[in-house]
Amino acid sequence: MEINLDRSVGSDRNLPAPTGGSQAKRLPKPSAETLNIIRSLDVRFPPSFGISEKDREAQVLLLASDVHDIPISLLDMAAREWVRTKSFMPKASELRNLAGDARRKAEDPDDRAAVGRRVAESYNERLAAEPTDKGIRWVYDEKSDTMKLVPLRDLHQRPVERCTPDEARTIRRDLRGEAFRDAGL
Repeated sequence: MEINLDRSVGSDRNLPAPTGGSQAKRLPKPSAETLNIIRSLDVRFPPSFGISEKDREAQVLLLASDVHDIPISLLDMAAREWVRTKSFMPKASELRNLAGDARRKAEDPDDRAAVGRRVAESYNERLAAEPTDKGIRWVYDEKSDTMKLVPLRDLHQRPVERCTPDEARTIRRDLRGEAFRDAGL
């Protein structure tokens, strides 16, 4: 079997031209704002040698269509973060990850905790509906923002939160003051 390495045949990348019977898959059309953000990335990170302007524009359009569904504000934050920390053109997945991080940072942590607790309650209701009790429950950990399965024996043995020594002194002082007032002293 012989492979033809002659670049003069076919397209710029030596790919066969599409035949009349096959239809190209329609890519989603990105907004003008999305295209501007991706083009600004393209200007900041020049392509490698040997890439034609036509291929470069095709890469920009593909990347823009891959991230067309990301809200503009999040895409802009992701692009700014990328420019600040990297020295090469991003892939769509990398921009999506940065946009997701920006979204999570923008959310109110109190709302996330409330949602986490509701999800844990929902999962525990499902566990309660099962015919046999497995002795486990879902618990939302606010510090790590994760759900954990906890055995019931560990759940009941959690330490009771205690006040600090300064808080204890203040409570005792307040209680003594109320006792003296009640006694009429």
